[in-house]
Amino acid sequence: MKAINITKILFLVTFTLVFSACVQDDDYDVPNGLGEEQPLPEGAQVISISAVTAQADQSDDGQFTFEETNDFMEGYVISSDEAGNFFRELILQDKPENPTAGIKVMLFVNPLYTSYEVGRKIRINLNGFTVGTSNGVYSLGIPDGNFIDEAPAQFQNKIYRSAEVATIVPLSLTIADFSDDYENIMIQLENMQFTKADFNNNVTYAGESSDEFDGERTIESCATGATTTFSTSTFADFASLPVAAGSGSITGILSRNFEDSKYVVSVNDLSYIEMEDERCDPEVFACEGTSGGAHILFSDDFESYANFAGAEAAGWINVNVANTSGEKWVLGNFNNNNYAQISGFNSGESVITTYLISPEIAMDATTEEELSFDLEVAYSTGVILKVLVTNDYTGDPTTTTWNELDFAIPNEPSNGFGGFDNYTANIECIDGNLRVAFLYEGSDPSATTRYHIDNFEVNGVQ
Repeated sequence: MKAINITKILFLVTFTLVFSACVQDDDYDVPNGLGEEQPLPEGAQVISISAVTAQADQSDDGQFTFEETNDFMEGYVISSDEAGNFFRELILQDKPENPTAGIKVMLFVNPLYTSYEVGRKIRINLNGFTVGTSNGVYSLGIPDGNFIDEAPAQFQNKIYRSAEVATIVPLSLTIADFSDDYENIMIQLENMQFTKADFNNNVTYAGESSDEFDGERTIESCATGATTTFSTSTFADFASLPVAAGSGSITGILSRNFEDSKYVVSVNDLSYIEMEDERCDPEVFACEGTSGGAHILFSDDFESYANFAGAEAAGWINVNVANTSGEKWVLGNFNNNNYAQISGFNSGESVITTYLISPEIAMDATTEEELSFDLEVAYSTGVILKVLVTNDYTGDPTTTTWNELDFAIPNEPSNGFGGFDNYTANIECIDGNLRVAFLYEGSDPSATTRYHIDNFEVNGVQ
């Protein structure tokens, strides 16, 4: 069971007031004496994070309250609220290296890093705590309806510090590896970069006018092109800085977004982002000069089809090259409007590579040609759509030489439908017989964004 913590909004609204009241100055060293081992009381029994979360899994309502127990949960701190990107929470994992479980401890205390720095081993007296989920991840706190809320400040007395401060070795993952098993764990993503559009437009981590509570930015793999979401609190001290310009590694904590609709990665501070290498933006195809005309070379609004077999009979090619019986484009309809639709959600396919290829379009009798189509993004878990062109289609999309067009396809909304937007591209330098392909590269459950395509058109001057 996963629940969304709505009251997080109320806490974040008062963050700036509370933060200034709780922090007295800029000297945030760990207090003297706190490096000493705090012995556990007689009869204490240390249990693992997995043993704690298992109690929630076995409960009918997804929550379990510890009562009259001497059990202590042990873990290593991997989060820090020093830079303001975490607030009233400690993220723990079970081991400093090769962890297998993690949990969020929600506590009405700020700051926490002055007592529990990254790598510190702590043990928590579970008596009075409740384990469940909050915003999609295992959390320890107190119950508030069907989610977990912050435990009162006096619960800090239940936290026992060990003298051990370990070096946290992040778990190396790829975006395709993301699963619930790695939530609340410090991971490292190699060979990553922020999108070209965000870099070119000097977009900040979380300082845009549209950012509310958290700024969400798309990061992409230079190796595979896979994308995921980088999340930053608007209260982080680096929120108004532009995103990193180069490529490299990100070491952060894997979690879920507020709506529990997609994975997000968050860092403690900017030192966890090392992007000093050159960008790896793919070469994109671009024509110069004027484009767009009144003569329609080809258009399709999908209204004449009863199903997608009709579109295929009209010349569209719909093929999943990773699994011939796997996820393909279908005919969608809303408010009596037809469109091409695809989503990998609940497909059970770890690799989805599906092409929707237009009929052949003759380009030699016209000039100033332009491609136009409407696109709607829904339930985004990353940008997994490319638009490709060729004038030398072999009959097999895997052996055809394709050129990618430069479209800034959005990575939102993560919950619901974004509405149709129009996209155009200058293709006046292409001669011969044009084919346009929409390539969907998904993976269930990590990359399942839904796309709708409508009003496909190539126009020019005759």
